[in-house]
Amino acid sequence: MSHKLKIIFFSLYCLIVGCNHENNDKYSYRHSFQPIFTLSSDQMKGRKYDSFEAEISSFYLSSQFEKIGLKKCPSYKNYFQNFLTDDSIRVRNVIGYFEGTNSILKDEYIVISAHYDHLGVDENLKGDSIYNGARDNAVGVCALLEIAKYFSNNPPNHSIVFALFTGEEFGYIGSDYFVHHPPFFLNKFVFNFNIDNIGYDDRNSISIIGSGKTIADKHFKSSCDSLKLALINNPCPEMRLFEKSDNFNFYQKGVPSITFCMGFSSFNDSIKKYYHKVNDEYNTLDYFYIDKYIETAILSVENIDSEYVNTYWKN
Repeated sequence: MSHKLKIIFFSLYCLIVGCNHENNDKYSYRHSFQPIFTLSSDQMKGRKYDSFEAEISSFYLSSQFEKIGLKKCPSYKNYFQNFLTDDSIRVRNVIGYFEGTNSILKDEYIVISAHYDHLGVDENLKGDSIYNGARDNAVGVCALLEIAKYFSNNPPNHSIVFALFTGEEFGYIGSDYFVHHPPFFLNKFVFNFNIDNIGYDDRNSISIIGSGKTIADKHFKSSCDSLKLALINNPCPEMRLFEKSDNFNFYQKGVPSITFCMGFSSFNDSIKKYYHKVNDEYNTLDYFYIDKYIETAILSVENIDSEYVNTYWKN
């Protein structure tokens, strides 16, 4: 399919999705959940990194970056970081940034990241065979976009890169490529705020993977306090979750990093019910909680951006 036809198809698709899933209930939320509805809809077929639907997802996310007003990286023609996987499949990350306003800190980069891929379709399953990935990780993508919206109206001190990675579910492919081919000098990356989710079993908390490694812990605590949420540090240590998301590729390159998660304390039945299951769909989410989760993420990044420090590593 030609590039022009893809854009036409994408535009028609988003029109249909947008009309069908507007958040028109009687409640007032701080944030828009449309990206969750769009990415985890059945039409996106689970967004497997090598699928046509993943490509359509990238067009959708690129259009959101443009709408928000994110800048394209100087070496990019658009918001796409295109590359070939080891098995010669053409895929892409979606990257944009805001330049910092502080004369000193604008040369340092905070990276906000989330993965937009999921597991695709299992043709061997009877009935529902689509891994929609609402929790994992349409919610995380939505949070990243809402953070970007905030900084479009409240220019940051540091420069902030917004990175949506492909292929996380199949070996952290997108973030691995990004840290080896960064759009800015890697030694100028001062913090990675990664957003990823396996689900939640506690709607009164936020979980941080990698707490204790950076000085950002105090900001997570104060942000949670402002939303009257508890903070769970490093849940499920036996699962070594710090090594199981895109943050780890940054950590291996020496960039202070954490993963910001919805609240969970153990890998229990509440998590297993949806984690990498076909019933992880947007109509199973508690949007009052998702709204607070996103707001806490915004406050956390705002506070991290306010720091004037030599390093975010904890001594």
